[in-house]
Amino acid sequence: MKDISIINGRIVTPHRIIENGSLFISGGIITRVETEDARTGGHPARDITIIDAGGNYIAPGFIDLHVHGGGGSDFMDGTVDAFLKIAETHARFGTTALFPTTLTSEKEDLLHTLDIYRLALVKNERGAQLMGLHLEGPYFSMEQRGAQDPRYIRPPDEKEYRIDVEIIADGIHLPAPLLRLICKIKGPDRIALITDAMRAAGMPPGESILGPLKSGLRVIVEDGVAKLPDRSAFAGSVATADRLVRNMIKLAGLPLVDVIRMMTGVPARIMKIDREKGSLLPGKDADVVIFDEDIQIQTTIIKGQVVYERNG
Repeated sequence: MKDISIINGRIVTPHRIIENGSLFISGGIITRVETEDARTGGHPARDITIIDAGGNYIAPGFIDLHVHGGGGSDFMDGTVDAFLKIAETHARFGTTALFPTTLTSEKEDLLHTLDIYRLALVKNERGAQLMGLHLEGPYFSMEQRGAQDPRYIRPPDEKEYRIDVEIIADGIHLPAPLLRLICKIKGPDRIALITDAMRAAGMPPGESILGPLKSGLRVIVEDGVAKLPDRSAFAGSVATADRLVRNMIKLAGLPLVDVIRMMTGVPARIMKIDREKGSLLPGKDADVVIFDEDIQIQTTIIKGQVVYERNG
C-alpha cells in the first residue's frame, strides 16, 4: 500500500473548513493534516501517490447506519455477491462504511444473513466497509408501517432503545419544512443521515423488489423513491449518501460542515467507532472522500486504498 498525499483541497473538519489544505496518509492511517502543501509528508517523492484535489472538498468518508441494498442487490438476497455489489455501489457515492440492514423476517432468514455477512467480510476489497448488521424494527406504527410485515411489529420497549434521530434526507420521505424542524429541535450533533436504500439505489427507475430476490415484495421506483405497487406507501428509498448531503444543504439550508458531521461524526459516535472513523484527524482510519461544489463524488478512499475515481 503506497503512501498518499492529497493536496490543494478544502478540508472539512467538524467545525470549519481548512482552505488549501493537504492530507497525508501512511499505512491506511491519516498521519498529517496541514494548511499548506504536504506533498511528500517527509517521505521520498517516489514512495508516494499524490492526489490533487483541484480545489474540491476533502471530507471524512460517509457512514451509513441504515442501508438495505443498491446496485440491483439486497442484503437479504442471501449471497456474498449481493453484499459485495452493494458495498461497491455505495462506495461510488462516497460511503466508506455501512451497516447492512435487514427487514423484519423469519428468524432463520436473519441467521442465514448473518452467515453470509461473515463470508462477505473477508472478500470485500473494493467496497464500503461492512461494520456490523442492523436489524430493522420491530417498532413501527401499524398505520405508517410502509412495506414492513405487520406480523412482526410490536410496541416499543423503553428498556430496548435509547433514540439520537436518523432521517432519510432523500427530499421525499421528509419534506423541506420537516427537515428544518428536525434540525431546529435536535441539532446537527443528534442527527444521523441515512439512505435507507433498497436494491434500486444507483439503478434506473422501473420495477424492483424489496427484500429477498426470490420472495421479496414487488415495488415501483419512480419520482426518486420506491413505492408499493398501488402507490399507497413508500417502500424504501433509492438515495445514496451524496444525495443526502446535497439535500440537507439545499432543502434544509444547513452549512456544509454541519451536514458532513451528520453523515460522518454522528454515526461514528452512535456506533462507538469514533476513535477510528468519522473525522479527518491523525491516527484515524484513512476513509476519505473528495467531492465538488455539487457534492459529486470525485474520489473515494477506504483505509488508504483508492476504491473509486470518477474519471478513473
